[in-house]
Amino acid sequence: MKHVLVRCAALAFLGLAAVTLSDLGAAEDKQEGKSEKKSDKKEEKEPLKIAEIMKRSHAKGGAHREIMKQLESEKVNWDLSLAKAKDLILLAGDLERNKPPVGDKEAWDKQAKNYLSLVVKLEKAIEQKDLAETKAAVEGVKKSCSACHNAHRPKEDE
Repeated sequence: MKHVLVRCAALAFLGLAAVTLSDLGAAEDKQEGKSEKKSDKKEEKEPLKIAEIMKRSHAKGGAHREIMKQLESEKVNWDLSLAKAKDLILLAGDLERNKPPVGDKEAWDKQAKNYLSLVVKLEKAIEQKDLAETKAAVEGVKKSCSACHNAHRPKEDE
């Protein structure tokens, strides 16, 4: 009789464990589904408009300007410069997702990709705390701006 009770208890325990584990698996699947939906929403997010990207990048207080300001100071704040470079990378990604106000999309995409690669190069120079490379990368970014503006900026915005 004692063995029967022990077996029944063991079976009940195993059954309860199986139900609990299957509920946990279902909860994890449900949570993964929510995570996938959240990441899908991030991908669907509209890019910033070009004017807002330019403002956040190059206007007073903009990321590129702040990096240039740091390079002119006696002691470069590399952490601040790196944060601003990371901002520029995000902004460059949004720039690429926009349509050109003037000119063809293929040329726009090529220049946007070039801009992004130059900003990544700037980030790497800042990470290495290499003043000469950082200054050269800043100049490269500035030159790419002019080329893009010449090809894609509406004449009345100048």
